[in-house]
Amino acid sequence: MAKRLLANISATLNISFSSPTSVNNMAPSMLISVVNQDVCIDKISWDKIEIYNDDEDDVSLRFTPFTQEFSDSIAFSNSSITISSINNTPPKTYTSSNKYFTVGDLLNIIIDYEYLDRPNSEWFGGIDVHHIYFEGLGKQPDGTYQIYWGS
Repeated sequence: MAKRLLANISATLNISFSSPTSVNNMAPSMLISVVNQDVCIDKISWDKIEIYNDDEDDVSLRFTPFTQEFSDSIAFSNSSITISSINNTPPKTYTSSNKYFTVGDLLNIIIDYEYLDRPNSEWFGGIDVHHIYFEGLGKQPDGTYQIYWGS
């Protein structure tokens, strides 16, 4: 499998809603969280971002702080990137006048696309608020990139 873009980023998505939500615990023993489809997403942001180094032998040193210098580093050397989804959200193309995207640019693009895509997600009959752990951007056969989320 090809290496994912931003695979060395450990980040958690924070999703808040404009109206009171009711959590639907379809499988409480699995700690699965969903929100009813009739609520509106108010804000999506990153809760915590760290740099993950899988090559570090000392487990306590695998996570390092996310710095401005790292945010400003080039992550994707192309003037455009198209994000797609497994949901019914149309792909969206983002362009850069710099002919590249920084780590920070891509993290902002992910948030922007999640505002479009997350309401279209479906997890146990509601909006998926369970898969919020970022796992990278994977290149698809059609050339688009899909956001991978874990739980």
